[in-house]
Amino acid sequence: MNEVLEDAWEFGDQTIYGAVENVLSRDPEDLATRFVSLNVYWRLMTFRDTEDGDESHEPERKAFSDRLAFLVRLRDASPDLGLVDIRWEIVNACAIRDFERATGRQTRETSTLEAI
Repeated sequence: MNEVLEDAWEFGDQTIYGAVENVLSRDPEDLATRFVSLNVYWRLMTFRDTEDGDESHEPERKAFSDRLAFLVRLRDASPDLGLVDIRWEIVNACAIRDFERATGRQTRETSTLEAI
């Protein structure tokens, strides 16, 4: 996996993103594809984490972060999501720091729990 991440950092993520886009365009609700895509882009975003304040990789990190955000927001806020799906979407929203989306999902989870 690290070789794929290195290649994406070195040469761009067009191959990865093209594959993800191809599969998700057919079925944006495909759980396995969403999980793998979100995982890959999270790992890309954090792959070259620096603790010494070096910001030379910020443009690449921002591009991967934008792709991750797009993939998280690709799934509609469907009213028929179950609790497990809602929680997963809350975690995804927090990962991209979209706290408004996370709060909306939390409200839906609370309503679902109260209905039970």
